[in-house]
Amino acid sequence: MTDRIAQQIDLAALLNTFVYLDNDVVGIEGGTLREILQIMGMNMDARGDEAKPEYLQLKAALQACPELGDVVLVDRSSTNETAAWTDDLIQAVTFRDAEGNYYVAYRGTGEGRWADNGDGMTAESTQMQRAAASYFDSVAEKYLTDAHARGAEVIVTGHSKGGNESQYVTVAADYEYLIDRCYSFDGQGFSEKAVASFRARYGEEYYERQLDKMYAVCGENDFVHGLGHVIIPPSRTYYVPTTGSGMTAWHHICNMIGVTAAGAASYAGLGWERAQDGGYLHGTQGSVGELTKVLSAEMMAMDEEDLHGTAVALMWGIDYFCMAENREEWEMLGDVDLKASDFVDLIAHGAPAVAEVLTETPEGRKVLRQLAGAVFGKAYDTFGCFGVAGVAALFVLLAGPVKKLLGLMGKLKKAAQIGDRVFDLLEEAKRWAGKAREAVASIQRVAAERLGRRLTAAREASPGAGQADDAPLLSADPERLREFAARTVRCKSRLGGIDERVGRLYRRTGLLGLLGLMNTAVLPGAEWRLGQCGTWLYAAADRLERAEGRIRKEVCSLL
Repeated sequence: MTDRIAQQIDLAALLNTFVYLDNDVVGIEGGTLREILQIMGMNMDARGDEAKPEYLQLKAALQACPELGDVVLVDRSSTNETAAWTDDLIQAVTFRDAEGNYYVAYRGTGEGRWADNGDGMTAESTQMQRAAASYFDSVAEKYLTDAHARGAEVIVTGHSKGGNESQYVTVAADYEYLIDRCYSFDGQGFSEKAVASFRARYGEEYYERQLDKMYAVCGENDFVHGLGHVIIPPSRTYYVPTTGSGMTAWHHICNMIGVTAAGAASYAGLGWERAQDGGYLHGTQGSVGELTKVLSAEMMAMDEEDLHGTAVALMWGIDYFCMAENREEWEMLGDVDLKASDFVDLIAHGAPAVAEVLTETPEGRKVLRQLAGAVFGKAYDTFGCFGVAGVAALFVLLAGPVKKLLGLMGKLKKAAQIGDRVFDLLEEAKRWAGKAREAVASIQRVAAERLGRRLTAAREASPGAGQADDAPLLSADPERLREFAARTVRCKSRLGGIDERVGRLYRRTGLLGLLGLMNTAVLPGAEWRLGQCGTWLYAAADRLERAEGRIRKEVCSLL
């Protein structure tokens, strides 16, 4: 990484704090950061608001580097003066620096939008990703089509969900060819379906070329970057230290660039790890970040339906219980379909997966040891040795229930796996039943086509239109059978007369002529067989005629 790219990343990180401000300044497009912060400060003072960390961070940066105040806000994704800034779906902004380069920055997940993150674990694209691409394309049409001709560079960036959106834009936007680089801060990866779509839709060469434009910059213990299928190469991934401790601090953009745990702002850029020769090192990922990668791999190995339900339900819980400021008015993004079965997936698949990773993997056990150490340390600082003893006793008391709970989670996971196999077998049976139905239908279609061709040929061969519908479909003709039956009956009648005459000869001949008469009576004696043949032929003709009628009716209904 060059010094120029590092400087651009420092500026991109700072601009990413701006989109987290609930910006109610009207008509600020075209204003500089210095002017905008002055107006924001006056509004905050008028309302009696406490200054937000993002505002403090920007203010500290301008004090340390006054030239940053000349950066101009060119465009916002929502300019509706009657609507709140937070009502915007993605909350994106476009800046222009002093050199004329453009930065398109995307905000992290807003309230009511976390389920979109869960959707992104399995979907080819999400509502917010598509909205991010649409915003970039609109900005490109207005400002960027001649940027390269003017010697300017185009950069997309974002934090958390915004980092994911910046990656998506770099690959999938219509004007992606205008993008020079993408700087993703703590941005998560994509679904397997999305990555396959990128490769198939744009080709391997194009896809790899777009990946070469991307840089991932993450807090050392950030727990978002490793989620999903990470597409930014490790050779372009960097880890920087963060101030403070805890889940919020590890993932907050300001904690990567200078705000302390007490809220005091300072600015010195990102804490790059440097080599002795001044080069930029990739840094070291913390234990929580490593654990996230293992947990993500475990989740991504789930069936798509189980993964989707687990992810959406988990994100809903984070959104509703941790992010919503007013739950009575809270509303989830309408494009995501949350079902009761998703919570079943979270309990049956998600919770056991987390328990297994925490207890069965080196990364999980390392985090648990660190957590236990932090708890003991806090207890000692607060209560001394008695606090440590109390925590140890509490651990002993909880060891049994926790072990049982983990065992129950393991059983839930096994039960869910067995249930999945049962459902797989049912689906397989259903699939084979469908194939059987298709085979029967195919046979019916073939038979109908062949009978239809015979019917058509018979109609064409018929000398008159009136006889076309009566042309026989089968090679055996009932009328011919009846003709054979009549001839058989006539033969029977003639043999009956002969048999009667032979009987009269018995009375007139002597013993010497008896043997000849017996031989002569063999043929007339078969009279009853001919009678049976005639009856059978008549019956066969009737049945054949009825069968042909039914076939003709079925063929006509299929044609």
